[in-house]
Amino acid sequence: MKLDVRPSAEGITSVAISGDVIMADALPSEEPLAKRLGADCYRNALLMDLSGVSMLDSSGVRWLLLAQKRFRLAGGTLVLHSLSPAVQSVFDVLKIQIVLTVAAEESAALEIVKRGHS
Repeated sequence: MKLDVRPSAEGITSVAISGDVIMADALPSEEPLAKRLGADCYRNALLMDLSGVSMLDSSGVRWLLLAQKRFRLAGGTLVLHSLSPAVQSVFDVLKIQIVLTVAAEESAALEIVKRGHS
């Protein structure tokens, strides 16, 4: 899994995830967001672009769910957007959009953050 941090606009950080999001990348001791952005990242708004994800396994889903929980507990907001076909099919099977905040594209994700929804 590769994380590409894009310059933040209006205090909102954007991260593009690419490659396989699998067990080796989702170990709690190696939390990739905190490792890359710092432990305080969960207090802020983060837009996560999943268009480059080629594979998402159950541990990757767990990582996304734990990230959502960390953002909510810290008072931040996580919005996933631009789901790749691989991610979309996993989300459809699991009906995970009920738990995670998902937008079709980055502009819609930005609007969700601006409205203050998580």
